[in-house]
Amino acid sequence: MSVAYISFLNRLIPTDLTYADVRNLLSKNPLKLFDAIREYVGEFVGNIERVRLNDCKIDRGYISVEYFAYTEMSRIPIRVMCASDSAELLIEV
Repeated sequence: MSVAYISFLNRLIPTDLTYADVRNLLSKNPLKLFDAIREYVGEFVGNIERVRLNDCKIDRGYISVEYFAYTEMSRIPIRVMCASDSAELLIEV
């Protein structure tokens, strides 16, 4: 089983979300996925004032979602990546 990773500020952070979790959250509302990872990101960037979905790609068992998180001082691109197969994720990253 493959887990989702968060990529931002030259970090790659594993989460406890699976591929199925990510697909389920995206089908409800793409911002629900960000709510699920907000704690992971908040530890490094502090208070996030608002979030905007920038890009979402779902392709043959691979998902990549990019957000812009706005803090008091900056805009930070944050990408969530996962694949149904761990080997596929390594190829895409």
